[in-house]
Amino acid sequence: MSASLPEEPVLRELEAASLRMARGAGAVLRRYPSGGTRVEYKDKGEKDPVTEADRRVEEYLREEISREFPDHAVVAEESAETTGGDDTDFIWVVDPLDGTANFAAGLPLYAVSIGLLYRGVPVVGSLFLPSTFAGDGVYHARTGGGAFVEGNPLKVAFHSLPQSSGLSGLPGSYGRAFSSRGRRRGTLGEMRVTGSIACEMVLVARGVFQYSIFAGSHIWDVAAGVVLIREAGGEVLEWRMGKWRPLQEFVAPPGKSGEGTAQALRRWGTPLLVGNPGVVEHLASRTRPRRRPSRYILRRVRSLWERLKGGQP
Repeated sequence: MSASLPEEPVLRELEAASLRMARGAGAVLRRYPSGGTRVEYKDKGEKDPVTEADRRVEEYLREEISREFPDHAVVAEESAETTGGDDTDFIWVVDPLDGTANFAAGLPLYAVSIGLLYRGVPVVGSLFLPSTFAGDGVYHARTGGGAFVEGNPLKVAFHSLPQSSGLSGLPGSYGRAFSSRGRRRGTLGEMRVTGSIACEMVLVARGVFQYSIFAGSHIWDVAAGVVLIREAGGEVLEWRMGKWRPLQEFVAPPGKSGEGTAQALRRWGTPLLVGNPGVVEHLASRTRPRRRPSRYILRRVRSLWERLKGGQP
């Protein structure tokens, strides 16, 4: 890692703070019934839902972080602007409700995710989940301190190779987004799509899923889960520079003029492969994201199509 980490007592206090905030966020979330809730959309295609619960939980977390750590920055999903100084070493990364569509429909597969970065390195994570497969409670971890749910230790799946009967988290677009060399689809395991990246990372940390692959996550989806999986004995790889590499730190994409690090991190997004280290290593040698056409090529194709429709040569 490129940064020396805070001392253990500091990390312990930060983890305790994230745990308190996760419990508080859970209490706020419980005020809003899951299912039948009013849904709005952040995009014209109505694929990115948001509810009052998303906004109120984020509001609560921003207020708590600002009160306890006024010098820290906050990057949260529902607000385009970051808070705090961009020159701070600490950045909180918050998803107030990962799995909003599930929540709105009444499917109890959603989570509040609270991660903390120190100079880009994920060091603390806490996730509140409702009463579901995982039990009602907070999953939490800090670097070097182990991973737990309500005091009970977590451990990733023990198999070092993918099991055909084991559960695996794959995106619905897996076939379009990834290519698998020399592998039959059945050997990937029993595939599941949950609709919540944060929930899947918890399932990996608990050993329920032997691994998960994410095609293009946002930083608020995974910052807390990265710490949880690592501390549960797992590995996290990111696709970077044409290779699967261990995710050591979150590197902000090239910034725009006047843009700080925290704001640039909002645009972070890369495929991830997480799970038992042996399983992850095995899959990494056989699985890779498919190349996508460049924006230039897409614009040229679109322009040619418009000309053909207009009868132009």
